[in-house]
Amino acid sequence: MKKPASSLNLVDTNQLFKVTEWARAHALPGAPEKGPTLSYSELLRSVGEFRKSHGLRTPDASLAFVSMDPTNKSQQKFPEALERMGYAVERLDYRHNYVAPIGTGSGDVDRTERPSVASLGPQLAYVLGVMTGQATASGPKPEVVLVSGGFEVFGPLSHFVRRTGGVAVLAFFRRFVDARWITSGLLDPGGPIRFMDLDPHAEALLGVDLAKVSRTATSTDRGGIDSIF
Repeated sequence: MKKPASSLNLVDTNQLFKVTEWARAHALPGAPEKGPTLSYSELLRSVGEFRKSHGLRTPDASLAFVSMDPTNKSQQKFPEALERMGYAVERLDYRHNYVAPIGTGSGDVDRTERPSVASLGPQLAYVLGVMTGQATASGPKPEVVLVSGGFEVFGPLSHFVRRTGGVAVLAFFRRFVDARWITSGLLDPGGPIRFMDLDPHAEALLGVDLAKVSRTATSTDRGGIDSIF
């Protein structure tokens, strides 16, 4: 019988893609022609260093969730590249990840209209539930490093810690973390969930300094009087 995984990295590639898109839209002069691209190999290295410095075990696996069109051959390259880096990849049909408004599918709703919000939260929550259910008093305390800024999994992640006594780490760029993580106090020092801020690793991960990009975005996005004087 296969031994259950008790220490995992869970990676929300959808959230990371949103950060990359933002960085590309506000790229500084001199940035690579294709714009910032997230280095998933550097992400593994950075998370591994965090684990080591905070006394966490080497993960049993790093599971990346990828939202994609399964019929598009060109989109296969990304998950295949992740697998070569050492990730286990869960391929998800992008059409299944949109949060549909009430009424979708009824006769008076345009079925071709794509809901605007996509989330991998349910998939992440499922894995957290499996890990919680498999934890035993005699086994090692479960550990999870969740790379995501979304708030959808705060309940399952909090329950994971309460129920198992294990370790949970939220790893993401602080400036892009859903504000509810901060206002809830869940990421306060000494709180139930540890936090790994990826902002200091931005240049290694994205090839750009997010602090500089953020200042540029703030100044160039102004309109009205600021656009004249």
